[in-house]
Amino acid sequence: MTRPNFTTAAAVLAVFSTFFWAQHDDAREIGNPPSTKVIADQEDADALTSREWAGQQACGPNKTPEWLDDKTLRCLRNLDDSVHMAKGQP
Repeated sequence: MTRPNFTTAAAVLAVFSTFFWAQHDDAREIGNPPSTKVIADQEDADALTSREWAGQQACGPNKTPEWLDDKTLRCLRNLDDSVHMAKGQP
């Protein structure tokens, strides 16, 4: 009487496991693309990062960039010492 070989069974199980894992991984990557909200949120985050970098490059290290709208940038001067004001006069 022939008995099943446990090594052969383990090899077959490993092959099928690898096949099913690959199918699951492909289905997750291809079948479920990121939603438009996730893509839009990532693009917004990238745009803000790019805007901050562009503002720092345009204004320089001693000024703070302030975006008034999508295309208007104002550079605010950084003050080293605090200015004391009394009745609106420096």
